[in-house]
Amino acid sequence: MKRMVLLISALALCWEISQAQTLHAVVFCNTIDESIGENMKIDLKNSTDKIRTIARVLDYDLDLQQLDGKDCTRAKLKAAIDEMVVEPDDVVFTFYGGHGTHAMNNASDPWPQYCMNTGFENQGNWVPMATVDKWVAAKSPRLRIIVANCCNKEQRGTTVKPLWADDGRAKSLSDINPESMKALFGVKGSIMATSSKLGQLSWCNALYGGIFTSQFWDAMEKVGNGRLKADWENLLKDAAESTGQYRFRTDEPPYTVTQNPYYKVNISGSGTIKKDNDKNPGKDRNPGTPLDVALQRLLNKDLAIETRLDMIPGVLNTYFAPGTKVMTYANDLKTVVDYEDAADFLRRIARSPYIKQVNVLENANNVIKVHELR
Repeated sequence: MKRMVLLISALALCWEISQAQTLHAVVFCNTIDESIGENMKIDLKNSTDKIRTIARVLDYDLDLQQLDGKDCTRAKLKAAIDEMVVEPDDVVFTFYGGHGTHAMNNASDPWPQYCMNTGFENQGNWVPMATVDKWVAAKSPRLRIIVANCCNKEQRGTTVKPLWADDGRAKSLSDINPESMKALFGVKGSIMATSSKLGQLSWCNALYGGIFTSQFWDAMEKVGNGRLKADWENLLKDAAESTGQYRFRTDEPPYTVTQNPYYKVNISGSGTIKKDNDKNPGKDRNPGTPLDVALQRLLNKDLAIETRLDMIPGVLNTYFAPGTKVMTYANDLKTVVDYEDAADFLRRIARSPYIKQVNVLENANNVIKVHELR
């Protein structure tokens, strides 16, 4: 029932595409399951960080929602999508990490069902992947991207659900070519892909989270730094070939298996990205949580360093419990490169002439985990 599948659908509504104003994203993961919960925390952290970085590189506004643990439900996902205020040139990105399954004798639907945060005891909480695609399509974004980390193997008892008709500390933004990313996201057409063919399992582990998810984001990074041509065919081919190199052991013959991603790309053209960066003055920017806003103000180079340093006591008292530590991760999001008192962390980033953004990866148990963008 577990591991991962990827579906990406892209829709451009007009031939000349201006720069999208907002990247709407929902990241929802089953982080409380005993068998995969810890691995899905990795997918939650990695995908959220990558989405925030992409929004910064593209200079899109970001509307980001996270639904994990008890909040990873069908009702809350539907509400999150329904509440989006999507304009014609916006992008919607959803990522699911958790258990997935497929009904028997239902090969006409190649996509899995998300089990959300429940098992077979509550199929009413499950969501077919194709349904999520239809929910997002109803918002009429220019580009819709649906990514998931779950299995796609048939399982008895699964019912067919009706479908609704440079020290390594930080990522250097200068390493990412914005024009390459704009070319990737500025297409019209459709792209669909699964991490494993119908009938196969997909895999995850405690180091990478979802294997195909990891390869997908690696391929995205190759596009950003020019090692891979900026189109979805190349990105998915690279991710699929990398995934196919892994071998996984099972308890049944043939005992060693691979997962073989399957995808179709149908691009009918590309838009012309306008060079201006005009924003809709009537549209509010969603900068994230109050802590995100406070940290970004400390990084605002338009303010004098003395002004930013004077803000630290207020930020410290408002957002950091006594004794809170800040753990800074390298670009691989695995290597810890700093472990500081909260006050020392705030002073360091306020004084830094290089740090452009701080992504909060996790905030729990008096430890805040972050990733810096430079």
